Amino acid sequence: MGAGPQDAAYDGAARHLVVANGASADVSVIDLATGTESRRPAGAEPFLAVRSPDGRRVAVVSRRASVGSADRMPASEVTLLDAESGDVAQRFL
Repeated sequence: MGAGPQDAAYDGAARHLVVANGASADVSVIDLATGTESRRPAGAEPFLAVRSPDGRRVAVVSRRASVGSADRMPASEVTLLDAESGDVAQRFL
């Protein structure tokens, strides 16, 4: 598992556990049947993992914001994972 686990969420069928690893800036996707783990990048300091109501996606929110220029609002990164495969489906800033 990555460093500094912060939060976890099951997929809709409870076959995978997605863990937000704050210190290693990734998520662990754990196959609960085999115990195998794969890791995906997930922005700076991911701290929250939430399953979508339909169970098809898991959203991972990063704590550290990208400040950018003075005229822009700070933005945190959200990584959307496909709950079945554990693959990154989308990233939002």
